Amino acid sequence: MADVDLSDTEATVLRTVQSQETADLYDLSQSVGAGPRAVQEAVQQLARHDLVHVSGRHVRCTRTGDRWVRQHP
Repeated sequence: MADVDLSDTEATVLRTVQSQETADLYDLSQSVGAGPRAVQEAVQQLARHDLVHVSGRHVRCTRTGDRWVRQHP
């Protein structure tokens, strides 16, 4: 996996999703402390990099996402 350069919001969203088995898209903005639009854009970008998988309003971390979080504590 090429090292993906994430924004602060994307990294925070990914770490939050990774700490839960499945995260609710609507609850992420409260957990992350960012607006819903910023969280939605971050999730979309993370999905493009195969770091998260989105199904409806549920978001889960992929193996690639788990690996990124472990490599960027």
